[in-house]
Amino acid sequence: MLQGEQAVVQAGIVHQFRQRLTPTSSPPRAGRSNTVVLRPGSAGATRIYAVHGLDGDVMSDGSSYATLAKYLDPCRVCALVYEEEAYACDTVPALAACYNQRVLEDARRNGGLKEENPILVAGYSHGCVVAHQMACQLEEAGISVGVILFDLEVTWPPPATNSRVGGYSFLGGEAEAILLISRAFGKFEFAMKEAVELNLAKEASQSIDVDALRQRAFEALNQKGLPYELFAHIVKRSGMNIERLHYLGNPWEPPRAFAGPALMVVAPDSPEFASAREINAQYCKQMEAVTGKGSHYNMLQGEQAVVQAGIVHQFRQRLMPTSPNGATAGQALADLAPRSATEPPSVFVEGLCPLTRGVGAVLYYMHGLDGDAFGPGVTLGEVPYLLSCSVCALEYDDEAFACETVDALVKLYKARIMKDFAQRPEGEHLVLAGRSCGALLACLAALQLQEENVSCSLVILDSEVVWPSKLDTTFCYEWLGGEVEATLWLAHLGGATSFGQEQVLAAVTRGAASPVAEGPARLQTQAYGQCASQLEACGVRSLKDFRNICTLASSNAERLRQLLVPSAATLPAADRSWPFWLQDDRSAAPVEIFATGQVQK
Repeated sequence: MLQGEQAVVQAGIVHQFRQRLTPTSSPPRAGRSNTVVLRPGSAGATRIYAVHGLDGDVMSDGSSYATLAKYLDPCRVCALVYEEEAYACDTVPALAACYNQRVLEDARRNGGLKEENPILVAGYSHGCVVAHQMACQLEEAGISVGVILFDLEVTWPPPATNSRVGGYSFLGGEAEAILLISRAFGKFEFAMKEAVELNLAKEASQSIDVDALRQRAFEALNQKGLPYELFAHIVKRSGMNIERLHYLGNPWEPPRAFAGPALMVVAPDSPEFASAREINAQYCKQMEAVTGKGSHYNMLQGEQAVVQAGIVHQFRQRLMPTSPNGATAGQALADLAPRSATEPPSVFVEGLCPLTRGVGAVLYYMHGLDGDAFGPGVTLGEVPYLLSCSVCALEYDDEAFACETVDALVKLYKARIMKDFAQRPEGEHLVLAGRSCGALLACLAALQLQEENVSCSLVILDSEVVWPSKLDTTFCYEWLGGEVEATLWLAHLGGATSFGQEQVLAAVTRGAASPVAEGPARLQTQAYGQCASQLEACGVRSLKDFRNICTLASSNAERLRQLLVPSAATLPAADRSWPFWLQDDRSAAPVEIFATGQVQK
């Protein structure tokens, strides 16, 4: 009850309780601190000052950034509070100046205004408008500053659309608060339908029945533990802030472009905000746009916050190449070599997908038996965003699929890697990584590079570098066919591990009488029922999507297995595994293997 979205509800109940003890009629509550420290940070670390969205962080001061701040060690993170002084500002420049005064006061007390200890101003949603203007003002004052924009334009209102606030005729603070809360809880169709109908009513000079809209929204949300009285209270307070901030700059266009470093983090699950990338590039001369994780409404919450924090870390590390005190475990790979800023390769390498940009090292990841059916590097999850080095994924494309031997596939991947690595700055370290059969491919590539006197490191992700496994036969069984194996792989990925194990056990012990023997169609239906909600994060939203991924993963798995398992007719039984020569003494150059709990050379 005190975690995730449940905590939001509980916080609102507590706020409602304490406000009944100290009632006030003013829009923002008087006597509040104008800056909330979300993370104190280490001495000499980057200072990040965060600007709220259109609702003014109505649930609690700094609540939008509370989860994100947990993952921004060693930075100092402060949230700028929309209290009575800020509420009194009547223009975007005035609010920016008000917030900058607080930024400078805090920065002077915590590290001073030094170029080697930069200030970052971050804005989420409508906060991007204010944060950009703050950065411009600080830049004009000669202060070293960078800006981080979380998924919104720096202009207002946004381009015309019925799917987001500001994209249609403004309906009033409370009505917009109701629709904004509805979108935040995933009720996009409800919010869009209401926005369209209310705009039609407004054009016909009809008044908006806010009470009726509030009731319809409350019923649509259907949130257990959220009393109607609390919902109405949140709507009222949000509405006042939304009304004020909307008219603060309507319209607003920055008078000039920001010349300093700028990072824009795009929420991939909210395409209605995609226009921000092109618009913001006009007002940020050095803008880097990076695709994060989640939707516009949850990108700073839960596991999405971990990904966005990793992106912010990479950005700040490029601004200050030498690491401050308190390096985290995620920096281990980059520490293999001296740190230096990394520019993106000038030549695009076909079949190589860059996932993140970092410093010190470049990690090239090789897929498992499924060929990364969800997309290059997707099975790495959040790992690339937690590392300070650059991360790229090898793509199992048509050219790779056409390889007829393991050696041919390894040579193809090695050629792609070296073409990309040749463009990297001198001093970068080369790291190969793989899971499942990718561990074997990465190992073979590392050994070939070793023979060519190319220094590299090898990261093995919980797999053996032989095929099939020779280390433990407890969980090994005969191949059940590509579609069945792909289905079980997806079930494991979706958290239905017990289901997968039960199906394998039944297939091994019962043979033709097992559910697996009835064909993949029924198995896929059962598997999808076990893990549908968990796979939504991977873009699997229907049984049809599930079957499509199974088909692709099956095709890849069958092909890769064909390469990895030599024909019984061509090899003696003792040699039916890859690699045949791993036991040879090859020591031209050290290859580091990072395994679970140990390092071997």
